[in-house]
Amino acid sequence: MTRFRLALSSILVFALIAVVAAYAGRRTTAEMTDGIPARLFEFTYRVHVPANADSAGPTHLWIPLPPSDAYQDIRGLHIDSPVSYVQGRDPECGNAFAAFAPTAQQSSAGFDAVLRFTAVRRA
Repeated sequence: MTRFRLALSSILVFALIAVVAAYAGRRTTAEMTDGIPARLFEFTYRVHVPANADSAGPTHLWIPLPPSDAYQDIRGLHIDSPVSYVQGRDPECGNAFAAFAPTAQQSSAGFDAVLRFTAVRRA
């Protein structure tokens, strides 16, 4: 009788381990990108340029943009601002940026720029 209980207990323990291992394997796969563990972050980057009482000179604003590389993918980059802007790249280092060129009226009133994007980081 004792051997029967030991055998039955062993079978139940192995079955439980198999179920837990199978569930853990599915969960890990869902959190991986191309076989590499990944984490997802959503960013909102808000810049407020206050009103400039001295609108005699031009106002310029440069905001660095996040890069996609071997460690992260940048998805859905969206820039929202009433001020016109262009995206460019620094010729020396290759870093991406957004350059804003407000009118004198926008500069004297102040303005906001909002960047939103999702970053998928890999270990």
